[in-house]
This record gives sequence, structure tokens and C-alpha cells, in this order.
Amino acid sequence: MKVSIAIPTRDRGVYLASCLAVCTAIGDPDLEIVVSDNASTDDTADVVASFNDARIRYIRTPGASASGRISRMRWITPPATM
Repeated sequence: MKVSIAIPTRDRGVYLASCLAVCTAIGDPDLEIVVSDNASTDDTADVVASFNDARIRYIRTPGASASGRISRMRWITPPATM
């Protein structure tokens, strides 16, 4: 079963690095990590790229609100099934 972790962020590259380190330490190959970046002006994109992990998806949305980023993640990831 695929599990997704959604991380909305903006200009928090320093915190994102530790967050992604914890997420990527999970050894499950079915894990998907989605980072939704709200037009960061810091090194957020470089931080994500430095992990070089195929389970990470990076999406940059220019100027979206927090609720807009969360709504966008709803259509980026498929609905959960049990």
C-alpha cells in the first residue's frame, strides 16, 4: 500500500532538510514524499534536490495560500483506500 507524506513549505529550507532526513530514513519503497513549495526565495529547491531520492516529488506553486497548497495536494496524490 502506498503511503504519502505531504509537506507544504515556504522559505523553510533549513527546517525542510531535517524533515526530509527523517522521512527518507523510512525504508518503505512504497512511501511517497510530496513537497509543495509556495514560491520560496531561499534554498528550498536545492535542499530537496540534495536528497536525490526517487520517492520525493517537488512541486513549486507560485504564490498559493496554505489552503491552496493543501487543496492542490489532494489532486496530486490519489485518494487513500483501505
